[in-house]
Amino acid sequence: MVAYDPPPEYEHVDSDDESLPPPPPPSSGASVITGSSDTFDDHDLVKSVSTNTAKPVKKWRRLKREAEHVLVPQDEPQDEHEAVDNINVDGSLATNNNNNVPMQGHFRGIHNAQKFDEEEAGMDEIEVPSSSVVDRLNVVARKYAKKKKSRKLVALVVVGLAVLVAIIAGSIVGSSNNGRSNTAARDTDADADADADTLPGNPNLDTEAGRFLLSDPGIPAATKAALEDENSEAAQALDWVMNDDVNVAYGLGGVGAMESDEAKLNLKQRFAAASIGKSFDSDGFTNSDGWMTEKDVCEWKGIQCGQPIQGVDGGAGARNLQDVNVVGKINLSDNNVVGVLPIEISIFSEVTELILFTNKISGPIPLELFDLTKLAVLDLYDNNLSGVIPEDLEKLTNLSNLYLSKNNFSGQLPAAFGQLSKLEQIWINENDLTGPILDSFGDMENLQSLLLSQNDFTGGLPATFAKLQLLETLDLDENRDLFYSATDRTFPLFLLDMPALTRLSMREVFLTGEIPTMSEGKFPKLQILYLDANKFTGSLSNNIAWIQSLERLTLSNNVQLGGNIPRDLGEMPALKVLDLSGCQFDGEIPAKLSRAAMLEQIYLNGNYLTGAIPSEIGDLNELFILKFEKNSGITVVPNEVCDLGLQTLMGGCDVDCSCCDDVCLRR
Repeated sequence: MVAYDPPPEYEHVDSDDESLPPPPPPSSGASVITGSSDTFDDHDLVKSVSTNTAKPVKKWRRLKREAEHVLVPQDEPQDEHEAVDNINVDGSLATNNNNNVPMQGHFRGIHNAQKFDEEEAGMDEIEVPSSSVVDRLNVVARKYAKKKKSRKLVALVVVGLAVLVAIIAGSIVGSSNNGRSNTAARDTDADADADADTLPGNPNLDTEAGRFLLSDPGIPAATKAALEDENSEAAQALDWVMNDDVNVAYGLGGVGAMESDEAKLNLKQRFAAASIGKSFDSDGFTNSDGWMTEKDVCEWKGIQCGQPIQGVDGGAGARNLQDVNVVGKINLSDNNVVGVLPIEISIFSEVTELILFTNKISGPIPLELFDLTKLAVLDLYDNNLSGVIPEDLEKLTNLSNLYLSKNNFSGQLPAAFGQLSKLEQIWINENDLTGPILDSFGDMENLQSLLLSQNDFTGGLPATFAKLQLLETLDLDENRDLFYSATDRTFPLFLLDMPALTRLSMREVFLTGEIPTMSEGKFPKLQILYLDANKFTGSLSNNIAWIQSLERLTLSNNVQLGGNIPRDLGEMPALKVLDLSGCQFDGEIPAKLSRAAMLEQIYLNGNYLTGAIPSEIGDLNELFILKFEKNSGITVVPNEVCDLGLQTLMGGCDVDCSCCDDVCLRR
C-alpha cells in the first residue's frame, strides 16, 4: 500500500450534520533547370556559313550542303507552315541525334535552288549570289537565338522572384537559417530527413532540442501539434526553456545540446514543468517557490524527485546528479492552482503520485493523463473538473488511491473500474454520476474505502459487495433514487456480515422497512452507522447493543420510527454520539443510558418524550451537547445536568431550565 495518510473521520456536529470527509491529506534543395541542353547559338551559325561568297552554279551544291548541316533546336510546331518547313526535300522529317533539324527546311528557296542546279548543271558561267542565302540564314538564326534568350531570361526572372519571396517569408518567421529561404525546394529533397521534421510555425523546432521533442515517443502527439503554434502554452514553455536567461546554464538550445541522455531527460522535465507553470499560471500560486526560475525542477515547490532504478533508454544504473533526478511526485494541493490540466504532465512518466486537491482546476481529464501507468495515487478532490470519467482509467493498473470527489463529473461509472484490482480507496462522492453502481466493485479484493454519496445512482446496492472482505468504509449518502428505484428497498442484510466494515453511511437513500435486529457477530467492527432521513418503520430493538464497537449511531428524521428508546444503548461502551432526533420516540429517557460513559453528544429533540431528564445523565463526564427541545412532555432539568456545564443544553421554552441555552421571550 502506498504511504498515504488515511482520511480523518467524519465529525458529527449536530443532528442535522451532513458533513463529508475532509480532503485527503496528502517529448539540400533541388537544382533549378535554367535552359536547354543544346549548345546552338547565333555565333555557331555565323561561323558555319560566313566564309561563303557568290559562286558559280556548280558551287551551289556545296552551299546547299552547308546550309543543310546548320542545326536548330526542334520545338513543337506552332502552325502548319512551321511543320512543313521542317520537312526534308525528300519528304522525310529532318532530324539528328540532338533532336535538331536542318535549317534548309525553313527556306523554300533552297528547294528551288536544288531544282535549278539539276536543270542547269552545265551552265558554268552562270553565277548565283550565295550571300543572299547566308543573310537569310543568319537573320533566322538570330531571331531564334533572341527568342531562346528571352525564354532563358523569363525563366531566370521567375526563379529569382521565387527565391526572393522565400527569403522574405523566412525573415517574417524569424528564421536565422539561410537554407530556409527556399522551403519548397528543400522539402522536395528526399535526403533532407531532418529538415522534413521542421515545422515552419515555430523556429525553436528547427533546433536539436526541438527536433528531439518532435521525435521522442514520450511527448504526446497533441503536444507536438501544439508546438507548431508559437502562441500555444506548449510553444511558450519551449521558448522559455531554450531562450530565457534563467536557462542559459542548461544550454538546451545550443548545438550538440542533445548528445547525452542526461540532457534529453533534463529537457523533457524542464519543458513539462514549464508547461504546467504556463497552463496553471504559476505566478498566482499560493506558494510558487522555485517555479519558472533557474532552479532545477526538483527544487520547484510541489515537485519531488527520486533516483530511478534504471537509466534513461534502458541503461543500467541510477543517476546521482541533481539536475537529472527523475520526477516521482507532484503535489500542488491547496495552492490556488487555476486552469485546465495540461497534457504535458504525462511526460513525467515515472510519477507515482499526482496530488492536486482543493484547487480551481477545470475542464475534463485529458486522456494523456492515463499514460502515467505508474500512478499509485491520483488525487483531484475538490476542483471544478467535468465530463465523464474516461474508460482509459483502466490503464492505471497500479492505482491504489483514487480521489475524484467534489467535482462536476457526469455520466455513468466506466466499466474500467473492474480492471483496477489494486484499488484500495475510491472517492467519487459529490458529483453528478448516474446509472447503476457497478457489480465489478465487488471484485476489488483490496478495496477498503468506497465513497459514492451525493450522486444519482440507481438500482440498489449490488450483492457482490458481500465479497469485499477488506472494505472498511461505505458511503452512499443522498443517492435519493438508489433504493427508490430498486426492487428490494429494505436494508441490505449482507452488509451485517462484512467483517472489516467500520463505517456505513446510508443517509437519505429512502430505505424502507425495519432496521434489522442485531445478533452476536453482526457488524463485528462497525464504529459509525448513519441511517438518517430514510423511511424506516417500527421500533429500535434493544439488540442494537450487540454492536459493541459502535461509536456513532444516528437515525434522525426517520419520521415513522418510534417506540421507546432502547435501554441497552447504555451497554455500548464505545458509544459517543447518539442522534434519535426527528422521529417518533416516546416514553421516558432511560436512566440506564448513563452507563454509556463515553457519550459526548445526545440528540433527542423533536420526539414525544415525557418526564424529567434522568439525574444520572449528570454522570456523563464526557458529555458536552444535550438537545431535547420540541418534546412537550419533558419539563424538568435536574441540577446534576446543569452542573456538567455543557457546551450546548437546549430544552425549549416550555422547560423550566435556568441553565439551558434557549433564548425565550418571556411576557
